[in-house]
Amino acid sequence: MEDAEFFSLSQLFDSIGVIEKGIERIYHYLLINKRVDNLKEVCNQLNLSLKRGYKVCSVLSDLGLVQIYDRPMKIHLKTPPLDLWQDIIHQRIEDLQNQFQEKRNGCETALDGFLKKYKLDEQVSQEPVEFIKFDLGNLDESYHALLAQKECKIALGIRYINPLIEYIYKDRSKNITEETQDAIRSGMNRIKENLEKIEIKVIFHSEVIK
Repeated sequence: MEDAEFFSLSQLFDSIGVIEKGIERIYHYLLINKRVDNLKEVCNQLNLSLKRGYKVCSVLSDLGLVQIYDRPMKIHLKTPPLDLWQDIIHQRIEDLQNQFQEKRNGCETALDGFLKKYKLDEQVSQEPVEFIKFDLGNLDESYHALLAQKECKIALGIRYINPLIEYIYKDRSKNITEETQDAIRSGMNRIKENLEKIEIKVIFHSEVIK
């Protein structure tokens, strides 16, 4: 028998947290034949050791899927399997929901304890760092920080690759296009007017201070 033949049963047992080698094979046999009168013979057919067969039957019995009789040992499939499996699945879902709620409560309690211990809930969150990609096609971004409405923060020590600077140095002895001159002139005027209205803060890296 191909392993693909037992795939749906493997998934079913996995879904309830039961990972037991050979359980899908023996349960498949029981679904077809309703009972096992000679476990050793069935295990040989399914390429399983007798010890493995005993273990699987014990797990199936614990799940309430089979009834085991001794002297001589016989395993009978409990019916109807649909009702049995519905009960098992419903119980599994309930257990998982309870586990989730416990873990969720644990996470919330741990976070609350962490915030209280270090008094983080009293701290004001820091502003995110904005990374700017300069583009000569949009020169406003080349002096973006100086066009803030109220306050601008400049991180000293961060090297920004600004193509505007390179462009000006490279072409200082050449004619800069009229369009670029107008854009630069307009930007400089805007910066001049804006510098009177905003507060500029320079942020030093700890290594710079040392």
